[in-house]
Amino acid sequence: MALPEGFWSSYIRVAPASFPNDGVFVIVEPISPPDFDGFHYRPPFEKTPIHGQFTEATADQPAHIKFTEKYNGVTYEYDADIITFKPNFFVTFKGTRRTVVPVVADEDWAGTHTT
Repeated sequence: MALPEGFWSSYIRVAPASFPNDGVFVIVEPISPPDFDGFHYRPPFEKTPIHGQFTEATADQPAHIKFTEKYNGVTYEYDADIITFKPNFFVTFKGTRRTVVPVVADEDWAGTHTT
C-alpha cells in the first residue's frame, strides 16, 4: 500500500464521527519516501504545516504513519498504524497524539481517509 494522499478526517478522544473534531489533514505527494509533507486544517480551519514518515506494511506489521506539527508554540506528534477496510477506505488504528513540548499525557487519535 502506498501512502494514501489527500484529505484525512482527524478525531481526538472520540471514535470517528460525522464531524472531525481535530480538523482535516492533507497529505501531499511524498517529498522523498518515506518522508512526506502536508497541512493540518484545525478548527476553525487554521492551516499548519506537518512533516512525517510513512512505513509500508510488512508480513508482520501494518502500514504506519507518524508526523509532527507545531501550533501556537506546542509541538504535537501523531502516531498510528493504518488499516485498509476496503480498497478505498483507510483508518488509523491504535493512534495517539502526543504533546511533545510541553509534555502532556497522550490522547487517543483516529483518522479516516477515502479515495
